[in-house]
Amino acid sequence: MTPAAKCRRLATMLRAKAEQERDPEARAEWQYTARGYLILANQFERNGARTSATRRSHEFAISTKKRPNVLYE
Repeated sequence: MTPAAKCRRLATMLRAKAEQERDPEARAEWQYTARGYLILANQFERNGARTSATRRSHEFAISTKKRPNVLYE
């Protein structure tokens, strides 16, 4: 799955979560976050990304023989 497809999938999940939310502020936050993922998906598509950013940074770290800076595992 491409990074763009992953972002679109997350956006869909967040929109569904927003629809179930009763609190208007929380609903707006879920919608705003979903919109951010759609923007990110468009950027991935424009840039022609085929691998995840995490994978690329990890590959770069290996190629430069440095330890990758991993925030999440």
